Amino acid sequence: MRNLIAANAGDGTWELDDTAVLTDVVNDLDTLGIVRKARVCYGRVARTTYGYVVQDRSYRTNLELLKRYVDGLGIILCGRLAEFEYINMDVCIERGMTVARRLDEA
Repeated sequence: MRNLIAANAGDGTWELDDTAVLTDVVNDLDTLGIVRKARVCYGRVARTTYGYVVQDRSYRTNLELLKRYVDGLGIILCGRLAEFEYINMDVCIERGMTVARRLDEA
């Protein structure tokens, strides 16, 4: 499982070293009951400078480029903010369940 963290230079999160980022993510996932910290055997941080798509005339094209790039990193986008879509809560839950099944099969 991979998590996407939005951060900007100077916000404190961006300045954390990879070990601190991984520790925070694993601790949060453990606290939420998504994974058990003791069972995590591998983690990796991939940083990219540009990851937010600006809504301009090239928005749809750039959004598709971003989604392909993130997919190539093995990151699954799920939810309103991650998918850059305004969707209702029922759709969010449905997509979350679909991602959970996909991860369970992996």
